[in-house]
Amino acid sequence: MSYRLLFVCTANVCRSPLMEFTFSSCLDDVDRWSIDSRGTNVTRQSSMCSRGRSLITVPRVSHLADRHLSAAVTAADLKAADLVVTASREERSNLARVLPSSRPYTFTLREALALGEANSRVESSQKIDVASLLAGYAAILNSRRGSVVPPRSPRFLWGERVNPMDTPDVHHSRPYRHSAVLERVRDDTQMLQQRIATFIRQRS
Repeated sequence: MSYRLLFVCTANVCRSPLMEFTFSSCLDDVDRWSIDSRGTNVTRQSSMCSRGRSLITVPRVSHLADRHLSAAVTAADLKAADLVVTASREERSNLARVLPSSRPYTFTLREALALGEANSRVESSQKIDVASLLAGYAAILNSRRGSVVPPRSPRFLWGERVNPMDTPDVHHSRPYRHSAVLERVRDDTQMLQQRIATFIRQRS
């Protein structure tokens, strides 16, 4: 069984490639995974930003980060994925316009973490009628959208209000702010990988 995971941000130079390579760095069975990242507004091919690149330290993945070039998301990319994770609600909305049928398996990173905190014996034992366990994980997250209320109070980053489901684009912000947000992206992605790995291990 293979797992197809897609990360999306705006320009595909900062947040989404960091998610892609962080997730890949955590994997033991990397051959079973197809992990990519894309952008919703890519005007030219660009390398991964240096601050994000500095957070990728696993040798088998770091050379891939060195060769990363931004690419625009397509409907085919979305259709092929079992799970799509965006940086913010804006990208999530943009993807829904590209391929409306991708809505049930598309989440922001922080939304996926919020919905993934819920757990029940019913869900842990329910049969998943999908080809991929990763698609099954996405289906369970989607089913929780109606019963699990994600945090609604705004977060404050350097005095600015930020929706709790978003990871803001601070690529052109001050270095200390940029680094802090990217470190949070790395930590959140590692947590997502741990939860997905646990889910797959329990179901395999």
